[in-house]
Amino acid sequence: MKMFYLGPEGTFSQEPAQQFSSMLGYPDAELVAKGTIIQVIEEVHQAVLDGQPDVFGCVPLENSIQGSVTMTWDMLGKVVSGTTATDPASASDSLAGPQILASLTLPIEHYLLMLEGTRLEEVEEVISHPQALAQCQNSLSVLVPNARFTPVASTADAARTVASEGKTTVVAVGTRQAGIRYGLEWRKQPVQDRNDNKTRFGLIGKQIPQGRLAAKVQTQTLSLLLSGVANAPGGLYQTLQPFHDFQINLSRIESRPAGTRLGQYVFYIDAEWPASDVNGQAGALDKVFEALHAQQIGIFQLGLFPELQVTTQTV
Repeated sequence: MKMFYLGPEGTFSQEPAQQFSSMLGYPDAELVAKGTIIQVIEEVHQAVLDGQPDVFGCVPLENSIQGSVTMTWDMLGKVVSGTTATDPASASDSLAGPQILASLTLPIEHYLLMLEGTRLEEVEEVISHPQALAQCQNSLSVLVPNARFTPVASTADAARTVASEGKTTVVAVGTRQAGIRYGLEWRKQPVQDRNDNKTRFGLIGKQIPQGRLAAKVQTQTLSLLLSGVANAPGGLYQTLQPFHDFQINLSRIESRPAGTRLGQYVFYIDAEWPASDVNGQAGALDKVFEALHAQQIGIFQLGLFPELQVTTQTV
């Protein structure tokens, strides 16, 4: 089994990639680091198209401080909407693109990584992944008030850059694991703005082989992409009304540019879904799809997946 994740070694995505592999019964899976989230999704997408069922990816979905990781959702929406049958009247359309198969929420602690002899008052630049910088911006403005922020591809890339450039005026935000990997020191206290910082990671692929998921499933999420919502008064209200009418609770709704022209948007929504459909929610969803189909709304399923909770501390 092969698992792609945002690398290099030492990123926050490495631990959930390992966790997902173990939960699938492949503790010795081949973990393959890629340079960007887009590359991870592209690798999995191509594997799905090639009929390779044992290729998966681990991508960040959402952070408790900064919200959705838009690069992940935009790319998933792009590949799924380009390969999924678009007739929303049928809830059983074949899904040719990668799906979110499970999610895993982990606590996230960011550390200031630096070379020996670094003095914080002399730091001129802080480098890290944009999400990491955003999650620490208030703390960093106090610790290194004169530093500029420079985004890079990943937190591990930032640590590697600090180690290779050898400048005590440059520090990175990343994991202690990255600090160990690249021979850096770190400030004892984490630097994220909130102590309860968490990130939800998604396992993507074609499907999980039956009986492979070694984790208790209590809740599930149905994730959908909606396109063609009318740009008119009440357009979004009319689109969401069927979910209310048939008692399907939406836990998330977010708009993103459709990529066609200004003012055109697609909507990502998450719906709560029971682990066992004893109340016939699937039938209610069919009726929602029929109502949306009548409005000429395009529906693309991004995943129906269990929400897993693990208390292991990310390092």
